[in-house]
Amino acid sequence: MRDSKRIKSFIEKLEQLWVLQPDLRLGQLIYILCHNKETGESKQFFMEDEDLEIIIKREIEYLNKMDFSISIND
Repeated sequence: MRDSKRIKSFIEKLEQLWVLQPDLRLGQLIYILCHNKETGESKQFFMEDEDLEIIIKREIEYLNKMDFSISIND
């Protein structure tokens, strides 16, 4: 049996990511995270929680590094 304590931490990370991309619906977000852009393969049914959590963490780091601010001088 899987440890139920993993759920809260996972959901908190998913929330952090979703807040950074609020225009996405949950299904879209999960699909994007689980979809292999190179092969076109979708892995959501076979992906382990730990693997998806790594992808979520990377995506959060990437989005936090991006500059979403708009300069008035542009």
